[in-house]
This record gives sequence, structure tokens and C-alpha cells, in this order.
Amino acid sequence: MAVTNNNFLTPPSTLSNPFPNGIQPLGATTPGLGTFLGQNIAFFNPEVRNPYSIRWNFGIERQLPGDMVLQVVYIGNHSVHLPVTTNLNGIPQQYLATGWVRNQNVINTLSSTVANPFAGLLPGSTSLNGSTVALSQLLLALSPVPQQRSHRAVQRSRQLLL
Repeated sequence: MAVTNNNFLTPPSTLSNPFPNGIQPLGATTPGLGTFLGQNIAFFNPEVRNPYSIRWNFGIERQLPGDMVLQVVYIGNHSVHLPVTTNLNGIPQQYLATGWVRNQNVINTLSSTVANPFAGLLPGSTSLNGSTVALSQLLLALSPVPQQRSHRAVQRSRQLLL
């Protein structure tokens, strides 16, 4: 989901105008490493394995006195090599709630709008170039890849596949 300047109160694009910022044109001189600044990055394991699932069940049914039936059933499922998408740009843990219940104060803090110190620095990205930005988006700047909005990898079996 694309980020908006008003914390998702309005959609960043509509069906009548799916590319409100236009498509980033190729210039006569390419910006090199800055080509995709402010854009999403996603990559997949080039050595992907086919996922599969094994299912089994076992049941016993016995008739009891008094027109009663006792049925015991065991159902199992084992899935292997399922793809898992992980966001590598996460909000640092010290800013997240630590309890077992929903913490509205943390939610309000992270969704509050703050001044954007990176305003105007990213080409073609109005949601990140605005004068204000959600605090949660600003905290993503503390991530390993701060110049990208989303940096995701598809993993399997809790091992990063790069």
C-alpha cells in the first residue's frame, strides 16, 4: 500500500488516475544509484523450490449404549517451502508496543504527523517529499536501506534467501 501525506485518509491514487505522479521517465543522463530512490524494492529467491503440503487424518468411531456414538479424529497438515514475505525496513523495536493488548497510545504516536526532514530530496515521490510525514515512515529512515520505502525479501524456513 502506498503511503499518503494524511495517514491513509485519502487514497494515493484512484482507478481514474492510477499514476497521479506520472511514470518516472528515463532522462538523457541516468541518476545512477539514485534511479529508484523513494521507490519500493522487492526481490525473490532465484533458487525457489516448489511448496507442497502433506495432509493426513485418522479417526475411530464407536457406538455406545443408549444410541450414542463416540468419534475421535486426528487431522494433520505439514507444509514445506512456503514463501514468506519479510519487510527488511522495520520500525525499531524500542518504538513498538511490548504488551499483549492493543496500545492505542503507541498507535497514535506512530501515526501522528511530524515535520519531514527529507522533504524534497527524493525524485518523483510526493508521499515522501511532503513537508509532513507520519512518524512511522520517518522511523523507517533508521533502517538499513532508508532511501527506499519498502525493502522486502521472500524467505523460507526462517533463513534469508539472498
